[in-house]
Amino acid sequence: GIGYGNDLIDSLYPHQAVSLVDELNRCGVDERDVQLIVNSHLHFDHCGQNHALSCPIAVQHAEHEAARQTLYTVDDWATIPAQRARVLDGDAELCAGVQALLTPGHTPGHQAIVVNSADETVVIAAQCIFRRDAWNGTIETSNLHDDDWRTEAAQSVARLQALHPSRVLLSHDAAIG
Repeated sequence: GIGYGNDLIDSLYPHQAVSLVDELNRCGVDERDVQLIVNSHLHFDHCGQNHALSCPIAVQHAEHEAARQTLYTVDDWATIPAQRARVLDGDAELCAGVQALLTPGHTPGHQAIVVNSADETVVIAAQCIFRRDAWNGTIETSNLHDDDWRTEAAQSVARLQALHPSRVLLSHDAAIG
């Protein structure tokens, strides 16, 4: 998710960015075959390589609006060209068996993805929670948009738990799955 070449981010947020296109190719995916990017939210570490692909980008309306606030993110990375924007307003079916769920808390328009197959339900919770130990419903203040979002965050986690997923994937904790 994180991009390249922003001096402020490079100085404040030590990271090793890898090319999204290279990683897709390494996995045997031609980037031209990707049909949709789904941004869980538009913080700089989640949207920095949107420009690397040419497909539509799905984002919640509340997130699209929040990203316009000063110092919310890196504007160049989070700006979605109008012809590529697929702006959602709440839950939406993205394709058969794949649904976006509005899960505010970390950000006003955070969304999680639910993938249902005959064998399992997988939740890509993204940053709805930061670490697996918060899956029990413990709301981490440091993961909230601000303290006023505690109730929404708890409701979002409970909503995902109610799906009884066989796997949960998080953006910042590879230990859960």
